Amino acid sequence: MATIKIGTGLPWSPERTGSAAVAEGVRHVEQAGLESVWMPDLIIGDGTPAMEAAMVLAAAAAASADPE
Repeated sequence: MATIKIGTGLPWSPERTGSAAVAEGVRHVEQAGLESVWMPDLIIGDGTPAMEAAMVLAAAAAASADPE
């Protein structure tokens, strides 16, 4: 029987940026028992702050307890 795997986008807000916020979000997702985290790769032209997706996911991988 197939196993359902559930993930989520990283919790993010303009007030909480940087690698510490990413690490905290990843740890929260791991504690919740979810399988993966995602980060959208988008450019918004209205001045909305955004973090660069590849760097966020690299920080998430470094903070993850699972080395895979």
